[in-house]
Amino acid sequence: MDKFEQELLDNQTKHRRWAKYALFGGVFLLVFTPFIFTRTAWFDWIVFKDTGAIGDTIGGITAPFLNLAGAVLIYLSFSQQMEANKIQFNALKDDKIEKRDLQIYNICEQLTEEIQNDILRIKHYNLKGFVGLKDILNDTIILDSEIGDDTLDHITSILLKNKLLLNRINTIKEREYKQILLQKYTIDYYQKIFRTTIINELKKDNIESGTINYHLAKLLRSIAKLHEIIEEDLLATL
Repeated sequence: MDKFEQELLDNQTKHRRWAKYALFGGVFLLVFTPFIFTRTAWFDWIVFKDTGAIGDTIGGITAPFLNLAGAVLIYLSFSQQMEANKIQFNALKDDKIEKRDLQIYNICEQLTEEIQNDILRIKHYNLKGFVGLKDILNDTIILDSEIGDDTLDHITSILLKNKLLLNRINTIKEREYKQILLQKYTIDYYQKIFRTTIINELKKDNIESGTINYHLAKLLRSIAKLHEIIEEDLLATL
């Protein structure tokens, strides 16, 4: 039984209890008030001799109490229905969020595979794949080495896709999905490639604005910032 079914069951139990109180109270008044109010008056100022026929007396006495009990039961019924509608709405809302998160999760998986394929195509001297990308970033940002336009476009594309991937991960509401994706990203990409480059880049005092290494460093900083934001969000939801 999930939390919504449990909440609905608790509300139904509460409303049934109050409905029973109202019903028993109405039955009690229906049975005993005609007897009580048609007895000899306890005080001189209470006189029943002009009340008319006994049927009119009983009907006149019990009708307000029965109407009140009926009104209470109707109120409780509508109140319970509103609670059920609210719980159903919340369940549908959560289900919609979960489906949306699952779609984003699948998109992130596809994007991760695409980034990996892009990285595996990298060749820098005798270094390939992840090691080659890390070497290019360090040489370009730290050592101000020159790279060709095609290589720059390819590296920039990879970094932009990394940034897009982290943005996608950050939009996920379900903590479990977000944690799985971040852990995978941290192990496969962040620790292997970006973390060392970012630490080394921060040691460099000045990077001239408008240069290639400035452009790549800016992208790396945005990736690091997004990574930090997602980590803090996960820690906050513990």
